[in-house]
Amino acid sequence: MTTNEDARASIADVQSLRRELADRADCPPAWRITAAGLSGAACAAQSAPGFIALAITAGCFAAMLAMALIARKRMGFFVNGYRKGNTRRIAITLLVVIEAVYLSSTWLKYERHVVWAPLVAGAIIVPIVLFGMKRWMDAYRSEFGSIGDIRT
Repeated sequence: MTTNEDARASIADVQSLRRELADRADCPPAWRITAAGLSGAACAAQSAPGFIALAITAGCFAAMLAMALIARKRMGFFVNGYRKGNTRRIAITLLVVIEAVYLSSTWLKYERHVVWAPLVAGAIIVPIVLFGMKRWMDAYRSEFGSIGDIRT
């Protein structure tokens, strides 16, 4: 083989591995629904009295951590949301929106005595997380799946 043929073969191997990585990193809808439900529950828990809210929130975060560990074991790696590129913008936007809803509901509960505000906020957070996770996964897969043409 010539140097150009070797280079083309190497690029083809890299592209194949990137496509395989994108396919392996696919997050099943059940996982997205579970993560969204746990995020909403952690917010909605704030409507409960102090210690109960803390216990429910800790349980939700423990379940999310368990999901990350299971994903790591299943795929052999865990993709963190703060990768460089479009995925980072989506993750940070999602975080800012969720925190704004969460903090607003907590403020309404403690300052305005609207004790049911965290329940509504939890219900609002679920579709936001579902949408955000889908967008993030699409961006992640796009980064690895669309590699461009090999020039001959």
